[in-house]
Formats: sequence, structure tokens, C-alpha cells
Amino acid sequence: MNVISKRLEIGSLIAVVVTITGLILSVLLWNLPLLFPMSIGVTLLSLLALREGYSIKQIVRWFFNGARQTFPVVYFLTLIGVLIALWMLIGTIQ
Repeated sequence: MNVISKRLEIGSLIAVVVTITGLILSVLLWNLPLLFPMSIGVTLLSLLALREGYSIKQIVRWFFNGARQTFPVVYFLTLIGVLIALWMLIGTIQ
């Protein structure tokens, strides 16, 4: 294992630990939205990718490809939310 890949692994590990710690602290202690620690984690990973030589265009493309892959899940959860709201409206569930 060369020095560059070892540095990349350590940087990735630090970014993941910071993100998870931020998620736990924001939910349990500070009562903040999850957007803040997730933004910090994305920023750290983006900076790490920039440091490793990836272009901003590549990083943004990764973000959009990842978001595009989550659309079926978001669509499905939205349908479930609409269904539950309709059930509450007509009195099937209280």
C-alpha cells in the first residue's frame, strides 16, 4: 500500500467519523437539522477528493449521479406519505 492510498484512507475515515459524530451530536444534544453535519461531511469528502486531484466538475457529477439514484426511493416514500395522509383524512387511521 503506497503513501497516497494510505493518506486517502485516513482522510476518508476522518471525514466519516466527523460526519457520524456530528449526526449523533446534532440529534441528541443540539436538536439541529441533519443538514448541518451532512453538509460538513460532504464538504470534507469534497476537499479530500480535490486534494487527491479530482476536478470540481467530476465531484459535482458524482453528487448528481448519487442524487439521481435516490429518486425511486424518494418517489416511493412520497407515495407512502400521501397514502397515510389520505387515510388520516378519511378517518381510517386516527
